[in-house]
Amino acid sequence: MKQKTIGLALSGGGNRGAIHLGVLHAFDINKIKIDAISGTSAGAIVGSLYCAGYSAIDLKSILESQTMGKMLHFSLKKTSIANMNGLRKILENHIASNSYDVLTKKLYVCASNMDDAKSEIFSTGDLFTHVCASSCIPIIFEPIIMDNKHYIDGGLFNNLPVDPLIGKYDTIIGIHVNNYKITGDYSIKTIANHIFSTVIKENVKRNIPKCDFFINPELKEPYATFSKKNVNLLFDIGYKVGMEFLIKNSFI
Repeated sequence: MKQKTIGLALSGGGNRGAIHLGVLHAFDINKIKIDAISGTSAGAIVGSLYCAGYSAIDLKSILESQTMGKMLHFSLKKTSIANMNGLRKILENHIASNSYDVLTKKLYVCASNMDDAKSEIFSTGDLFTHVCASSCIPIIFEPIIMDNKHYIDGGLFNNLPVDPLIGKYDTIIGIHVNNYKITGDYSIKTIANHIFSTVIKENVKRNIPKCDFFINPELKEPYATFSKKNVNLLFDIGYKVGMEFLIKNSFI
């Protein structure tokens, strides 16, 4: 009997992307083969490296080895406080070539086109630029320009990019890492976080019914987007829910 194919849709979520790694580790150790990943932001970064052949444990080590300076690459401008050169360097150092052709699994990358106010999916061409565009959090990072269009974080319009997987893979599993409540005083930072978080969560809702399965761990707090101190905790959360998912749904 032919084995069913599996496509994963991985949400964005900054540092919470370590949850994706934990889920993937549960899949890895139980030899659950993933055929394709469609990712936004952190999901696109994890997806690109996982599809390049790295295991979830490999990716956790890569994440832990990076400093904030390397990842953020501060460059103060009117439009931003940092650029994507740090992320691009990480991709260059760990993926053999700037091409989807070198990947061992199919990858779809979602980014937001600011000029046309829509999300776009990329699966061929300039891999590194597409992943950087997908991860380009507005205001923090300078927009990525492609074909005279300005691109930013894919989560703005589509934080769970399921559509590229529909009709191509037998089973679609969505993994969302932003199931948290924002608490605290109503400072400018808290209000900004709440607005962006709400927009992202709302655009995820429309894609949940398109998934055959949806993994959505409830988090006790948001966990800082760029902090590495919770990587192990978030990885463990992902591994736990990943194992529970596989057992509950008879994958193992």
